[in-house]
Amino acid sequence: MIRFQRRSSQMNSENRLSSQEPVTEGFELSLRRPRLATRRCFLVASLACALTVGYFLRRDYAWQIMLLLRVVPPARTGCMEWAQQRGGRSLAQPSRPQLRFGILMVFDEAMRHNEMTRLSVRNKRAYAARHGYEVVVADPLLLDRSRPPAWSKFLALRQHLERFDFLMFMDVDTLVMNDEVKLEELVVSEVATRAGGADREAKDLFISEDWNGVNTGVFILRNSSWSRWFLQEAWGSKGSEQEWMAHNTRARSGRKYPFEYEQRAVHYLLQTQKWRERGLPAYRPNRQESWAGRGAKDPWEHISLLPQCALNSYMLYPRLAPLLGFDAPEYYTAAQWVPGDFAVHMAGHKGSNKIELFKYCHHLAQTGGSAGKERGLGN
Repeated sequence: MIRFQRRSSQMNSENRLSSQEPVTEGFELSLRRPRLATRRCFLVASLACALTVGYFLRRDYAWQIMLLLRVVPPARTGCMEWAQQRGGRSLAQPSRPQLRFGILMVFDEAMRHNEMTRLSVRNKRAYAARHGYEVVVADPLLLDRSRPPAWSKFLALRQHLERFDFLMFMDVDTLVMNDEVKLEELVVSEVATRAGGADREAKDLFISEDWNGVNTGVFILRNSSWSRWFLQEAWGSKGSEQEWMAHNTRARSGRKYPFEYEQRAVHYLLQTQKWRERGLPAYRPNRQESWAGRGAKDPWEHISLLPQCALNSYMLYPRLAPLLGFDAPEYYTAAQWVPGDFAVHMAGHKGSNKIELFKYCHHLAQTGGSAGKERGLGN
């Protein structure tokens, strides 16, 4: 009887233990589920936060460039010294006759009264007044409205070129940053040629290249028959390839144009490497004229390629590579604006970022933050 009671009590205790095990496991599982859910929510929230921050950093980045310009040392000092070390030609001041230089700007009526345009025109006029140049602002009412406004630079250049020996075109989103640089320094060999009375070997188009090829934001034309032909051909005639590319983003073959607006026409005429790599149309003259009729079969014989930092620097992110002991790519080093460069171009920037960077650079130009004979082009 006593044994039976002991067995019964043991069985009851075992039953109680076995009945409690599922309860304990269920309780632990119920505690794990909220923890897993909390972790998942934290990861999702962290990812969403990172994406949001990344979005705003990419959307509003002007302040980042301005900050880095203050703390990251420039990859080079000045421009001509840097270019000459890499085989570039010297741009020393020539002895020259008095020549007429002009600076042309083109913009439509919508841009006429905005802040960036106002500051840009003021900047060019102050520079021109210092050196005896003339600023020409094309009449917005005379722009050809059948194409985007940028195309009308060819028409405006044709209209005003006759009044000058050399006419520089500058986009609205450019600024002269070092007013010690003279335009005569940029066209020195041609000035010397004109002084000697010989015109056959002179260059006609002074322009710079970035990593995509020539850029038409800033360039200089000599008053010559070739330059007039070039402007006429860049505009094109009715039904021409130029007219097609003014209204379409793709060539007739379906290939996408790699550039915007009138830059397409210049790359088309010059048959640049980027243009040919894309398999875009080969140049076909609009009229029964050959390059030989204008002095050369190859248009590049009429072109002087200047270092980008001498004519058309860009406002880019300063590279951190030099801080880490590495060299930045030369094309990037040449393109990146540094104090002492002649001009800066807001190429590639849009909207509020372009405006903020432009105002920042205008402030530097006004306060002399970029000038300095030791670091610049000026003598």
